[in-house]
Amino acid sequence: MIMKGEKGMAKRTTILISIMSLVLILSGVLWSAEMKGPIKIGVIYSKTGILAEHGRHADMGIGMALEELNAKGGLLGRKVETIWRDDQSKAEVATREANALLFDEKVDVLLGTLLGNTGNAVSVVSKEQKVPFIVLTQIGNLTMEDGHRYIFRGVSSSIMNSRAQVLNLQGKKFRTAWTITFDYSFGHQVITSTKEYMAQKVPEIKILGESWPPLSETDFTSYISQIMRAKPDVVIAYIFGSGLAAFLRQARPQGLFEKINIALDCNPDNIRPLGMDFGKGILGWAFYDITLDTPNNKTFVKNFVDRYKEYPAFTAAVFYTGIYSIANAIEKAGTTDKEAIVDALEKVRVPCPYGEISYRACDHQGTFPVVVGETSLMSGKNWYLLGQNVRGIPAEQLWPTCEEVMTARKGAAKK
Repeated sequence: MIMKGEKGMAKRTTILISIMSLVLILSGVLWSAEMKGPIKIGVIYSKTGILAEHGRHADMGIGMALEELNAKGGLLGRKVETIWRDDQSKAEVATREANALLFDEKVDVLLGTLLGNTGNAVSVVSKEQKVPFIVLTQIGNLTMEDGHRYIFRGVSSSIMNSRAQVLNLQGKKFRTAWTITFDYSFGHQVITSTKEYMAQKVPEIKILGESWPPLSETDFTSYISQIMRAKPDVVIAYIFGSGLAAFLRQARPQGLFEKINIALDCNPDNIRPLGMDFGKGILGWAFYDITLDTPNNKTFVKNFVDRYKEYPAFTAAVFYTGIYSIANAIEKAGTTDKEAIVDALEKVRVPCPYGEISYRACDHQGTFPVVVGETSLMSGKNWYLLGQNVRGIPAEQLWPTCEEVMTARKGAAKK
């Protein structure tokens, strides 16, 4: 015989069990919805100012990669999306936006930045918050003395690029040179690397002088006049974006092209917008060029032209490759757990316009080649590209050894 009080207790127990079951069911529904939500990639770069053309092509490379991935069902059964933030080419803005992506948007991984100051800023956030970050700036310290577990470089480094440019000077019978570079962290690192490698590979070339315009400089006439008076055999320039356009347009009336050889950054994002204002026979290096002779690049270029009705530039190629690097790592890891993604990035081999790339375990530098050659007019077009004596120098011939990387890190740790 069940007493009245016992009946009430049984009723309350039944209600409590029902409530707990409902909570568990709802929790499961919410958990399932969260797991089926999109995989989020936080992207940081500038679409305005000196890097406007770079940002435009980055958008296109990202868009094409996402369309391809999502057409195949996304990753782990989930859609892939990117959330963009403008770093305005400022370190403090990059820091703020990286934190916003992580804490407000809950992104799974970070990708981007094209300048040294913003790359350094986001690297600090990446290390502190333990989130994988594929950086697309070439500044050397990021994978050398300041490298850490969570940062991977998705382009060739300043050390690799400067070495490639030096190798491009070999056999040209130059005896004197002048350097001109923006006065900021990347500029100083790349000139130091250039001079060190020149001493090894082309010791016959003497540097007569150096010019250091500020990053925001638009009037290069005084620098050009100084170079013209010095009469070097070759000018080695590390100027990019709208600054490069201003420099070349101001140099032409002074006869710089006719009297002095030029060696500079010939990435298509820099030279293509100049059209016929550029020139033939300029010695150059590039992160990427449509002349890269790989089956994957031919497919990439065709698909890009079919989609956008123009040819890809370097930011299109490296952001496209960055998205696929992340995708390959997540597929390999089978999860969006950040530590698992880092582990997987150390093991992936990513088919991409470069053929296939991976990330070296000791410093997470990607195996990106550097394209060198001389400029020529693109057939049927009114712009230039690296079309003469073109070759891709493999990363393995250009990057510092792992021993050099570890020595640099130990030296930095003692400071």
